[in-house]
Amino acid sequence: MEPAIDTKLREYSRAEVAKHDSAQSLWVIRGNQVFDLTTFHTDHPGGSDVLMQFAGQDVTEVMRDSSIHTHAIQAYRVLKDFYVGEITSDERQDQPPASGRDEMEQVEEEKFLDLN
Repeated sequence: MEPAIDTKLREYSRAEVAKHDSAQSLWVIRGNQVFDLTTFHTDHPGGSDVLMQFAGQDVTEVMRDSSIHTHAIQAYRVLKDFYVGEITSDERQDQPPASGRDEMEQVEEEKFLDLN
């Protein structure tokens, strides 16, 4: 008999995420989703210091603000690989982009051509 897979979505409080603010455990919040960037921060194209500056924090607006740091759609594709859960329902924030379309939704909607 195979072990049961836990399909329950993991939820974290903002305070819990804030504890992950070091190079040894670097988490961020983006659009009410939680990402563990511990293994990625040294490979970040903008440098580890940029991520360390915002470790344990909500980076939703930071990622949208080109005056702080520019992000192409590729950044959102990479970010998806480090998803660990969601912010608890009572602490979720509505942060719609000025464009009206969330960047992570754009990644979800991308389709690749199947030429076979």
